[in-house]
Amino acid sequence: TYLLYAWDEKCLNGDWILDDKGTITMNPVIRGETPWIEVWNRDFWGHDQLLDPSSHKSWRPITSASYRLNFALSGHKSYWYHVC
Repeated sequence: TYLLYAWDEKCLNGDWILDDKGTITMNPVIRGETPWIEVWNRDFWGHDQLLDPSSHKSWRPITSASYRLNFALSGHKSYWYHVC
């Protein structure tokens, strides 16, 4: 897999697509606008508390924590999200 990525670097430096904007670039939990504990309290999209009726209950705290760490280290650069 890594050889294929190395073959075409555009794969790693590509634009955000589909739900990437909602889950990463527009997510207040991922962008660090909320305390770290909110990774455990909010749905995957970061806008609604899990217990809120408007939440769709998609909960991925480990994924959200890794996205938040990536954002803290590299901001909106897609390269590190694709490598990790």
